[in-house]
Amino acid sequence: MSRQDGAVLHHVDRFWEYAEMMDDGRKRCRFCGHEFAKKTSITRIKSHLAGVKRGGARICGKVPQDVQDAALAAIPIDGPPEKKLKTVAGSSNNEVTNAISASAQQQNNEMMMAHQREDLSLDEDWMASITAEDMEPLVRGSFHEVDNLIVDGARIQEPNMYEKSWEEINQWLLSDGIENGTGGGAQPGAGASSSGGLRHNPCETRGAPLLTGSTRLVGRAFEENKNVIWSWLTDDEVSTIGIYGMGGAGKTTMLKHIYNKLLQSPDISRHVYWVTVSQNFSIHKLQNKIAQHIILSFSNEEELGHRAAELSQELMKKQRWILILDDLWKSFDLHEVGIPAPLKGCKLLITTRSETVCREMDSTNNVRVNPLSNEEAWALFMEVLGHDRSLSPQVEQVARDITRECAGLPLGIKTIAGTMKGVDGMHEWSDALEDLKQSKVPQDRVEEEVFRILRFSYNHQSDIALQQCFLYCGLFPEDVGIHRESLIDYLIDEGVVKRQKSREAEINKGHTMLDRLERVCLLERMEIACGIFVKMHDLIRDMAIQILEENSRAIVKAGAQLKELSDAGEWSEKLKSVSLMHNQIEEICSRHSPRCPNLSTLLLCENIQLGFIANSFFKQLHGLKVLDLSRTNIDSLPDSVSDLEGLTSLLLISCRRLSSVPSLKKLRALTRLDLSTAPLKKIPRGMKYLSNLRYLRMNGCGENKFPGGILPKLCDLQVFILQEWLFEMGKKIFAPVTVEGKEVGCLRKLESLACHFEDQSNYLEYLKSRDATKSLRTYKIVVGQLREDIF
Repeated sequence: MSRQDGAVLHHVDRFWEYAEMMDDGRKRCRFCGHEFAKKTSITRIKSHLAGVKRGGARICGKVPQDVQDAALAAIPIDGPPEKKLKTVAGSSNNEVTNAISASAQQQNNEMMMAHQREDLSLDEDWMASITAEDMEPLVRGSFHEVDNLIVDGARIQEPNMYEKSWEEINQWLLSDGIENGTGGGAQPGAGASSSGGLRHNPCETRGAPLLTGSTRLVGRAFEENKNVIWSWLTDDEVSTIGIYGMGGAGKTTMLKHIYNKLLQSPDISRHVYWVTVSQNFSIHKLQNKIAQHIILSFSNEEELGHRAAELSQELMKKQRWILILDDLWKSFDLHEVGIPAPLKGCKLLITTRSETVCREMDSTNNVRVNPLSNEEAWALFMEVLGHDRSLSPQVEQVARDITRECAGLPLGIKTIAGTMKGVDGMHEWSDALEDLKQSKVPQDRVEEEVFRILRFSYNHQSDIALQQCFLYCGLFPEDVGIHRESLIDYLIDEGVVKRQKSREAEINKGHTMLDRLERVCLLERMEIACGIFVKMHDLIRDMAIQILEENSRAIVKAGAQLKELSDAGEWSEKLKSVSLMHNQIEEICSRHSPRCPNLSTLLLCENIQLGFIANSFFKQLHGLKVLDLSRTNIDSLPDSVSDLEGLTSLLLISCRRLSSVPSLKKLRALTRLDLSTAPLKKIPRGMKYLSNLRYLRMNGCGENKFPGGILPKLCDLQVFILQEWLFEMGKKIFAPVTVEGKEVGCLRKLESLACHFEDQSNYLEYLKSRDATKSLRTYKIVVGQLREDIF
């Protein structure tokens, strides 16, 4: 396998980030500098980091403890070796792929046509998820397309898994993969079987540790509770364990530490499953989440009783498992879901805010997570603030008073300590204390007290754009991880990230903003094999929604299981943002014609049953800037969309029945248009008028050749992704479409490119035309005739 192919493999496992790639192909440990051979496996890297003398692997003496623990838990205990990506014989296709970082002449030299080459067989719809930054690690090989909005193209799945929706992927990756640490892509078979029958996979992995942050558990009670829970986990007579306490008290954090320890203790349990239940709970959703964990497909079965029987049968086969249900809001019948209990060798572990829920779940072994004492709270505050900080006696007294205002809640303490990092002046500390005291609420209104503490951190972000970025994260469903790249695309669309000299600079600015929010503990970071995600603690999200909905400025009902549109009375003239993503809305009929002149953001994506939108709906939404209808079931877009002249972003990703789009001629403010995998019959009319377009992703819309005369008009285009695949009537259709090399060469600001040239002469025309272009960073170019069988 070539070094280029190896670059793709490295992107699959997150531990490659600790190995620096050298110019000669060797790797170097980022901590101790030890050098590895070119073909060193990821298992050897993990052994080096974990401190395991295995196969002669040298031990790293400088690795941080958390990385060492993670590497130790990630080393396979037994079973088959790590899976490798299969290579297949090269074909007669000519494909040019490379990452561009050299001068224009060097770039031209690097773009060599390969008549015989190896293909990485990924069986995925690659281009459908590619973004400017995604392409960098991906373009060093041959790829298939992937239709996932929230994951990058390095995820590897079975051939029949490309149909997953954003919601399914989030359940799989976040509830299961991210929070379970499996990384999603290492779990083949989690999608529906092509045979339509029940399907499971014997190659289930134990998973990787969860990120617990850099701060340690503080408090004697935390350690005592952890020890008590551990003793119950090793007691065969205990089947159910409950952890309860108020929001922000640290239940989930403590549980993460226990979970990570369980991963290193296969003698206690063969399987450990982590499922986040959340407030919008249903039996059906919980069944799906557990099934995805154990690699079980219900196929098209919708009857809850039958699903429960299948789930129960599969869990009984597993033997010796621990099922963690985090953030349970109400009790339920275990057998109704399909959880066999009690079952010898198996345990259920729940976290909840209510002791009543523990009792109703028949848990007699319960621990309460209480707030920290004053001294424990102070220790945590200083841990986050930084032990290297030396506070004057006067400032320390004020800082202690601020800590006491946090009522012993670790979430509040960490958030406020993060906000006060770098603050030195006595006046600022005193002002912060006064702000907290002024907003104090009665002690019996516990949730409001938590909000008061959290809102302090929000208010003290002096950068308005940073506040807007934070609030935007609140538009997503509860407990859903948000892929950073996709989120940044939204922030660029909304103008939260201001216009920069290049899209790459805008993406960097977006990452900087998210990094800052992570540092002040308003966002949580999730790193897995398929990318980097952010997530909000549910209390912080509640606070964000409270701010968004003040003065009727927003409607946020994402993931609320709505069957129809919100009441007309909620659609006020003050509305600026509406998020109804991830629901079960089926139609928007003609009686809905909201008069919302200030509405700028409308997110209806992931309503997979939404098949009809009346023309009247958009008639009075002339201020709309961002419209996301991705992964809906619409077959046409209302004509009234043509009159949304202020629209800057139109997203119709994976609308699998969408056959027509009205004229785009008036949408001259449009900067992003994404029609990927939509089976349009024709290229939308009026595209040549979109002179401000900077991002275009689409397929050939049934045409073999991209119409001439359009691209030269789109002189600001930075991203141009032209797919070879589309979806029609639920089937993946191979539809190669070529583009004129000379026309692509006219795009002087292009940074990311994926396209297909018909022949070598077109390719050479492109090279001649782009001599003056130095902006291109990443590309995938196919030259010559394509054969469907190699995709």
